[in-house]
Amino acid sequence: MFFSTEVYKKRRETLVNNMPKDSALILPSWPETKRSWDVEWPYRPSSDLIYLTGFEESQACLIILSNSKNILFVQNKNPKKEIWTGPTYGPEQAAEIFQIDTCYFSSDFSHIAPEILKNTQSIYYAFNINQIWDTQLNQLIQTLKNKNRIFISLHDPTRLMAPLRMKKSKEEIQCIKKAVAISSEAHITIMKHCREDINERELYGLFLSEIMKKGANAEAYPGIFASGPNACILHYTDNTRLMKRGDLLLVDAGAEYKYYASDITRTFPINGKFTKIQKKLYTKLLKIQKQMIKFLKPGLSFNDIQNKLIKLLTVLMKEENILSGSIEEIIETKKYAKYFPHTFGHLLGLDVHDPTFSETHNIQLEEEFVLTMEPGLYLPPDDLSLKPEMRGLGFRIEDDILITKTGSEVLSHAVPKEVEELEALISTGLNKT
Repeated sequence: MFFSTEVYKKRRETLVNNMPKDSALILPSWPETKRSWDVEWPYRPSSDLIYLTGFEESQACLIILSNSKNILFVQNKNPKKEIWTGPTYGPEQAAEIFQIDTCYFSSDFSHIAPEILKNTQSIYYAFNINQIWDTQLNQLIQTLKNKNRIFISLHDPTRLMAPLRMKKSKEEIQCIKKAVAISSEAHITIMKHCREDINERELYGLFLSEIMKKGANAEAYPGIFASGPNACILHYTDNTRLMKRGDLLLVDAGAEYKYYASDITRTFPINGKFTKIQKKLYTKLLKIQKQMIKFLKPGLSFNDIQNKLIKLLTVLMKEENILSGSIEEIIETKKYAKYFPHTFGHLLGLDVHDPTFSETHNIQLEEEFVLTMEPGLYLPPDDLSLKPEMRGLGFRIEDDILITKTGSEVLSHAVPKEVEELEALISTGLNKT
C-alpha cells in the first residue's frame, strides 16, 4: 500500500457516488501466468484493484456495492506455500490494514457472494481476463437469477473506473514524475553508451539495470530498442539486431514506480551524427511535436488533437514528396496512415495506456490529466515509392505531459531531443570508449 488508507477510502466513496442503485462492481485480481513449466511470470496486480485498495496479492476479488459496502476475498492461507513465496494477509489482517468492511477467503466466494449480491440488479465485471473468476461469476449470476427471478444486466467496469482514473491526484502525479525522472536518467545513459557494432539487447539490458538501480519496481512495458529499419516496426521488441554505422536508434522505454508508468521515446544516430536526410526529417518532426505540446490545454478533445497532428504530418509528407495530392484528399483518404498509423498519444497512469471511456470515446482534456505526445514517421525499407535515402528510416519523439490550468508541462524535458544536444551527448560517450 503506497498511499494512506484514507486516500483509498475516498476513492471508493467517489466510485459509489457514481454507481446506479442496486448495482455492484466486481474486480478480481489479475491471474498468475505461467512462463514455462513450473516458472511463473513476475506477478503484477490489477491496476483497478490497486487504485481502490492498494492490495497487491493475487487470487483476490473486490466487491463494492452501491450501498457503500465493500467486501474483499483474499487467497487462502497456505503455510507450505508461504515457505516458498512469503506470508499472505488472510481476511482479518487484510480487513484491518486496508480498511475493508468485510474480508473472506476466496474459497468461500461461491456460497457467500449470492447473499451479498441478493438485491443486485446490475453488475460491472470484465469477462475474458481471469478464467477462474469468469467461471465463478457465471455460476453466481445463474444462482441469482434462479433464486431471485430477476434479470441482471452486465456492464463494462471501465464505465465506472476510467472517469475516476483519468484525472490524477497530487500523490499520483508525484509517482508519475518519479517514474519519468528515473526513465529520463536511463535514456541519457543509453545515449552515452550508444555506438556501432553492439547489439540492441545490450542497451536494453543497460536500461533495465539503470531504472532498477534508481528505484523502479519494473519497466512499464517491454522496451523497444529499434535500430535501422526496425524503427519502422511500431512495437518492435526482439531487440536482437547488431547496430551499424549510419543507423538511427529509436528507444521507446519507461520505468514503473509504485505501479505508475512513464513512457518516453527518443530517436538519434548511433554514431553521434545525423545524415542530411535524417536531420531534415527529424528536425521537421521535432518542430511538429513542439507545436503539438504548445497546443495542449484543458477543453481540447482527443479528436481536436489528432486532427491537428494529422494535418501537420500530412504537410510534412507532402513537402518531402512522400505523398502526393492535395492536403484535403490525403487526409480524407487516410493515405497518411501508411507512414503514421497511430494516434497522437494516450493517457498515462497506473497503466502505460491508461483506460478511457465516454459514450463518444472523444475525451476532453482536463487539468491534472497526464498523457503522451508522440508524433512519428515510419518509412518502410521495401517502399519503392520513396526516395532510396528515405527507405528504412523510422522516427518517433515522445514526451510525458501534465495538463495544467492554462496549458501543459513537459515532465520528460530532461531527456535531450534537439539535434545539437543529441549529437553532442552521443559524441561525448563515443569519445570515452
